[in-house]
Amino acid sequence: MKQTLKSVAVYLFFIVAGIITLLLGVVCPYYFRGIAPGLINKAGENTEQVSDLAAELTDFGRISPVFEFNYTIDDLQLKDRLYELAKDNPTYYFSGGSAPYVEEIIRRLDLKETDYSKPTTVVDLFTPKRHREYIADFLSRSRNANVKDLLATRDLKGTVILSPVQSASGTPMDIAILSTALLIQAEEIPRKLAAEISNISRGAMQGSSTAIERMENIYLSMLTLGKRFQWVSLSELMRTIDSTDSLIKTAGLLRQYPSHKSLLFTTFLLQKDPSPIFAFIDRYGKEALVDLDEAVIHGQGSLQLLLERKSPIYRPTAWNHQLDSLQILLLETPVYRIAIENPKLTGVIKLLLLFSSGLCFIILLRLVAHATRSDYRNWVASFLANMGNVAIAVAFAITVWLSLEPEFLKQQDHRPEPIQINFASANPFENLKSDVMNSMQIDQVTLLILGLFLILQVAIYAYSRVRLQEIKKLEATPEIKLRLIENEDNLFDSGLYVGLSGTVASLIMLALHIVEASLMAAYASTLFGIIFVAILKIFNVRPYRKQLIMELEDDKPVRRQASLKLK
Repeated sequence: MKQTLKSVAVYLFFIVAGIITLLLGVVCPYYFRGIAPGLINKAGENTEQVSDLAAELTDFGRISPVFEFNYTIDDLQLKDRLYELAKDNPTYYFSGGSAPYVEEIIRRLDLKETDYSKPTTVVDLFTPKRHREYIADFLSRSRNANVKDLLATRDLKGTVILSPVQSASGTPMDIAILSTALLIQAEEIPRKLAAEISNISRGAMQGSSTAIERMENIYLSMLTLGKRFQWVSLSELMRTIDSTDSLIKTAGLLRQYPSHKSLLFTTFLLQKDPSPIFAFIDRYGKEALVDLDEAVIHGQGSLQLLLERKSPIYRPTAWNHQLDSLQILLLETPVYRIAIENPKLTGVIKLLLLFSSGLCFIILLRLVAHATRSDYRNWVASFLANMGNVAIAVAFAITVWLSLEPEFLKQQDHRPEPIQINFASANPFENLKSDVMNSMQIDQVTLLILGLFLILQVAIYAYSRVRLQEIKKLEATPEIKLRLIENEDNLFDSGLYVGLSGTVASLIMLALHIVEASLMAAYASTLFGIIFVAILKIFNVRPYRKQLIMELEDDKPVRRQASLKLK
């Protein structure tokens, strides 16, 4: 009775330990190809929020940027302040906020709100010829050398897309030149960027084709930005840009994703460094905008975490959505802080928890099958049994991990392909290639699947060796041992069955595009099965079976003599 209760207690211990470690592993806030949503929420605590930035800009009377990220603000008092400022300062209708240079120009031009149906963008403000003539005259008296260099490009020729200023269709280029020069005069552009633009303009005026092309790209970018923003919004955006490359990329993003203008603008102002934003969007394409939107809502810390990790926000699958929501229970524990500060350590902890869960379950199965340590009478059998347990636990951990992140089995290439025209050509070498040859490539996903198949075969091989050792240690006649080995033939061939099943399952998943990996992974499953079964039968089973046959033959004379004596 005591022994039965003890066994039940042991079984319950391993069941509870396995379930608890499995749940802890599942809810551990770390994913190999994503960031746990809870981490995004936690990282944004006690960091600058969009509402803080909006209040700061409002205090300085710069209201148009606040309207740009109005979609994240629900503060009714702040909205009332914005409308009061716009009502009390008519020039804000044209400038977008406090901007001494532009406000003075607006007063001198005697602009009225009733003349325009909506607040003016920079391009709207600079389009009338009278406005441009006044601004050009105002800037001509500037002592800023960079401004003078830009005004000189009003005589620039050799551009491809923009027509020269002096031509009948030169208004767009004139708007770009004057708006850029006025931004520099008002010191709304970082000095480093202003100096770079000035150097390029001097090269363009000296006739350098490279500089002319670069200058045209800069002016096209300025037109893109000026068409979308008011003066103050453009000024705030330009303060975050430190190079002409960043300027051109910013304009390119706004052209590529016009419906996400407010999101991109808010992200640039909150991050203050556009480089990681470019890298993140280049890597994940339009999907990155969804993650940026969620991160911006939670604050600057969340945005920085997203961009530093260079991983998308994890989206739980349907089956583990409820389990994933349990992460909220860990929100106020040190686990989240560790996951934010040391993600690699968190990943190791997650894998160890899943591995421990698998180990608990396999030990439980061993105990239920009455396979105790005393069954392994030498260190070889014990080592093989332990190796099998470890291999199965590793396979269990990998399986659970892949079920949590099935996207890992798909290639992560979100970069938009460049538009190109391909012409068919009769190249004999290219005709030798086939889809199968092209699919025989080793990548990260292929290596993972190969590793999983290898671990399964090692586990089967180790378990088969353990069974063989158990037969060897039995106190029985060679004839009985031979019959037991014959009985285990299906077990010894199980590596082939698993290998073939892995190949068939892999080919089906490849055909259905569930997994995006090389065909090599599918074929390797059968290959591993053949190799391990061959090793087991040729180098382990065959020699021992030979030994038993020899012992059986040696016993025959003894048996005959015994039977004669009995007679």
